[in-house]
Amino acid sequence: MSDPIPSINEIITSLDKYERRVLRFLGKEHISNNKNVRLETIKKNLPNRYGKNVDNALKSLKSKGYVYNYRHKNYGLSPLGKKVAEKIYDDFMKDRHADLNRILMVQIYGIRPRS
Repeated sequence: MSDPIPSINEIITSLDKYERRVLRFLGKEHISNNKNVRLETIKKNLPNRYGKNVDNALKSLKSKGYVYNYRHKNYGLSPLGKKVAEKIYDDFMKDRHADLNRILMVQIYGIRPRS
């Protein structure tokens, strides 16, 4: 018998913060099987403090099957990796917009949202 396939949310919770951040960037850029991205582009678009952790995160994501080498220092997302990256990015944007919505409600209308 094979192990059950984990859900997208289970996969996301099993990732460390560097893996999630790399996948969030790849989701934002709509990277897929047919569209790839260079390592330098990933590093340039992430904060400098990530440094060597980007290399380790990519190596880990590659071993888990979410990312693959397209060419030397070029990466693409597997179909499952694309789903995970899109979910991470969508969740990030929903949280970000919810926070902005709360701020605007307080500043413009003086309404305090329920917590």
